[in-house]
Amino acid sequence: MLGGLAGYKEVATGVWGMVAGDSNADGTVDDLDKEQNWKVQAGLMGYYSGDYGLDSEVDNSDKNDIWLPNSGINTSVSGMSEPKYKCNVP
Repeated sequence: MLGGLAGYKEVATGVWGMVAGDSNADGTVDDLDKEQNWKVQAGLMGYYSGDYGLDSEVDNSDKNDIWLPNSGINTSVSGMSEPKYKCNVP
């Protein structure tokens, strides 16, 4: 299955990327990511966990352009019980 539970998303025809927005690295892009990370960090400059676009700014484009379209997507690798990645930003 492409997208959804697989943790990747078609960003352009034939171009795939990892789903962004899971700032607490719990395997799901949800309201906790927005409330506990993006909302607290909004307006900060730097590579924070709420900087979903990795442009060193936590701003509305992170929430509206990245978090919102991916909200509700499970980002864990298909067939694994929990995510096998680590968030390297604060």
